[in-house]
Amino acid sequence: VHEQVVQKRTDKREKLVALYGLVAVVELFGASRGIVPVPYDSGQWRMSAFSTEERKAIKGRDWKQPAIDRCRQLGFDPKDGDEAEAILILDHHLIVGRVISKWRAENPFLCTVA
Repeated sequence: VHEQVVQKRTDKREKLVALYGLVAVVELFGASRGIVPVPYDSGQWRMSAFSTEERKAIKGRDWKQPAIDRCRQLGFDPKDGDEAEAILILDHHLIVGRVISKWRAENPFLCTVA
């Protein structure tokens, strides 16, 4: 699984080349092993990680620190916001697949699941 790249008007060419390149490598690696890649946009995984009230409060702000905080509540210790978001994307994928992870089983009422 990976976060879907969303192009913004302010994005520089170099950033987009790096992001699309990374996604291509992840998808190629998966394809070589018969794994179908599943992209999620930021709105999808955030619905699993944060309640409606939390999303409204965070809206327009940087999502990195709230993602780190949520991961720590789930028992992880991410080194930065990107790692935290990756963990929450995986968490969302497991929820969509109706797989109850160890961290969710231990924290069943921590966040709203959409």
